[in-house]
Amino acid sequence: MLGRIIADEMNNIKMRAFGIIIFGLLSYLSYGQRNFSLDSSFVNTDIKISISTKNLTDEQILLSSEINGDVKIIDTIFINGLNDIYFIDFDSDSNIDILISYLGNNPIYSLHLYNLKSQRFVKIDNFENFPDSKPLGQTGFYYSYNRAGCADANWESDLYGIKNFEIKQLANIYGQGCAYDTISEPQKIEIFKIVTLNKVFLYETLDYKEVMNKNRGDKWKY
Repeated sequence: MLGRIIADEMNNIKMRAFGIIIFGLLSYLSYGQRNFSLDSSFVNTDIKISISTKNLTDEQILLSSEINGDVKIIDTIFINGLNDIYFIDFDSDSNIDILISYLGNNPIYSLHLYNLKSQRFVKIDNFENFPDSKPLGQTGFYYSYNRAGCADANWESDLYGIKNFEIKQLANIYGQGCAYDTISEPQKIEIFKIVTLNKVFLYETLDYKEVMNKNRGDKWKY
């Protein structure tokens, strides 16, 4: 099952120890609010980093960092729908990263990982396609969660890793639990192994009811 896919990938990956995580400020912006101001400072590997914003227009703000007197642009952010900006150690490398969230049925996120070598924040392309991502224990992998209809009875989750600041998708789980028409759309959980976007293989199919009953409705215990 999913654990076996992870085990295959783990053969080529070394685990890195967790360091001391220094959390920055959390700034909250409610939907529809136009004025946004953020000033925060934290330390990444003995380097002080200052984060600031500048209003460009009524719709956009400029997010930038200052490191050793050198100001670098991180991203241009749309204000409409902006929810939170988090300063967290997303990839557990003991350096603070920047996670930006937007409101929606499936929250949309933008991730900027800190590159210690270049002392820059690198935007991770396509991260918005992996909503509500969380680390999978201490494996070095992550999984997302996406509502797919029928009052969240249908859903999907992607397993992926991040290497050289690029996402590598490894597997996809699609849960079809909607009970509206189980004849034409039977309840099931499908697990797909992803080699490339053009090479996707059905790895296993599970009975949805059996899995949910066994795990008391918990989607993540099988």
